[in-house]
Amino acid sequence: MTIVAPCVIVLVGFLVSPWPAQRFLILYVAPLALVVLLWSRIRIENYLSTHSIVWIVDVLVLVFAFVRGLGVIPYSGHMLFIV
Repeated sequence: MTIVAPCVIVLVGFLVSPWPAQRFLILYVAPLALVVLLWSRIRIENYLSTHSIVWIVDVLVLVFAFVRGLGVIPYSGHMLFIV
């Protein structure tokens, strides 16, 4: 599953017609999706050794990043994810 989502995003990127949309999907969204999925797997594997406040912060950051991706809030979601 980890590699499927980014591959689907790249495939969709090749199917859309304007170049800016292709570039955005292939060079921005696909790598970010891969990183989020890999990071999520690592966090889930280390669930028992992590404090609950860390999980709360992680979930909040992912929610803010997702909402930012929808264009609802103006600040950078991926910067929240990286921090």
